Amino acid sequence: GDWKLAGFELMSENTDTNSLLRRCEQLRVKRVLPPEVSKGIWTAVVDAPHAIDMWSYGCLMHEVYNGMLGRPEDLKDTSNLPKEIVAL
Repeated sequence: GDWKLAGFELMSENTDTNSLLRRCEQLRVKRVLPPEVSKGIWTAVVDAPHAIDMWSYGCLMHEVYNGMLGRPEDLKDTSNLPKEIVAL
């Protein structure tokens, strides 16, 4: 099937202190929030701008192969992921 991507209206520069992601907590999907964002540590977002993207990618891959993510600790279980996408 087709994959539909959405949420591009929330994109901004990682240094934007007035971004929608920072201002509007209700736009954040809590079960897939990176720990830094859920704790409000925005300096980590600026210092490692791709960390949020990698966390989100990990959540996406987990949900594709395992179903809905229940808690962040579930990301450690890679048994259902194809070996080609699991880091060695």
